[in-house]
This record gives sequence, C-alpha cells and structure tokens, in this order.
Amino acid sequence: FLLRPTESNIENMGKLLKQPIFSESYIFFTNTMPDEYLKRLAYADEYATVKSIQEIYLDYFIVNEKMFHFNIQSERNNNVNYENDKYDQIINGLFSICISNKAYPNIKIIKGSKDSLFISNKLQLKLLSEMDLINKNIGIEQNSTLIIYDRSEDPITPLLTQWTYQAMVHDNFQIINKKLLKQMTRIQIIDDRVIINNSKTVIFFKYDVYYKK
Repeated sequence: FLLRPTESNIENMGKLLKQPIFSESYIFFTNTMPDEYLKRLAYADEYATVKSIQEIYLDYFIVNEKMFHFNIQSERNNNVNYENDKYDQIINGLFSICISNKAYPNIKIIKGSKDSLFISNKLQLKLLSEMDLINKNIGIEQNSTLIIYDRSEDPITPLLTQWTYQAMVHDNFQIINKKLLKQMTRIQIIDDRVIINNSKTVIFFKYDVYYKK
C-alpha cells in the first residue's frame, strides 16, 4: 500500500487490517509517520499481517523534470482558514520535496504575504522537529534556498498564453496527473487515456516541448 499519512487513510487502513484480505501487507507512507498513527496501525493489526512500514518522501506529483504540484484544487475564498487540511498538505509536500532532493533550505518569502509567512513558519517548525532525519540524510548545514511565492502577488502570468505544446494541450483538453482524456495522434495511448508530458517515454514531447513553426 502507498498512502499519504492522513487521518482518513489511517482510519481506512486500520479497518482493512482488522479484516485483512492479504496474508502479508507492506505499507509505504509518502511522508513522515507520526507515532500516534503507528500505534493505531499496530493496534489494528490483530492478525500480524503487516511485515514492513516505511517512509518514502514522495508527497507530491511530478509534472516534468522542473515542475511539480500537490494536486490541490484552487479556491477563491476571502475567509482564510489556516486549520484547513490543504495547508497541511502544502507544508508536508514541501517537506517531502526537501528530503527527497536532499535539501535543507534557507526559506525566503515575499514580504507582506500572510499565507507565505504561515507556510514558511510551519515548514521551518517541521524541519526543526525532524532534525535527526535531516542530519542523517542531508547534514546540519543549510545547502539550498526555498522561495515561497504567493501567486496572488502576480496577477499577470495566469492571463498569458504559454507557447509550449504542454501548455496549449492543457488549455484545450486539460491534463490531469499527466493524463489526458482524449485520444490524439502521435501520442502514446494507454487504456484510452493519454500520457502527454513525460519526456522520457513520449519522444514527440521530448524533442518538441516548445512550439516550433
């Protein structure tokens, strides 16, 4: 099982362990696993089917070599709720990126952005709380810079049309997690869904990332 360490996932995994359908279970979490969650799974594992629990820091979605996202739908809401699970997902996702890329960053933000300040403070606290992990895998010295930029500070970019095949296909058909619900020629088709932006498997995209006349 590959799971995000969330309350709902732990609850569902606990129910599955109490009525197992597999003789052995191997669980991989995409981020750090709180001790409370681990205890709950141990208590639910009445048949001792769990053979391994590991943390692999993949709590984000890769678009291509230089881009990622957290699969969070944007909302237009003036009433900011910092207890929202989406903020936790952003913070945990950034932490996961730091660990998987062996980066212990110096965090910079845009002055005046409350959202950026909140996320940076929470991320810094999470990094400090996981210093044993960081020291083991990265080291004690900061080796990179993470800039948290609030898109509300940039009203122009969303209005522009990007001159790349990837962006134009997304504008017209919408790409969801690298897949496109549309059959197209010259692009790899898998089960009526199309992988459009993987330069390692789609030769067309590799050599024609940017628009050419």
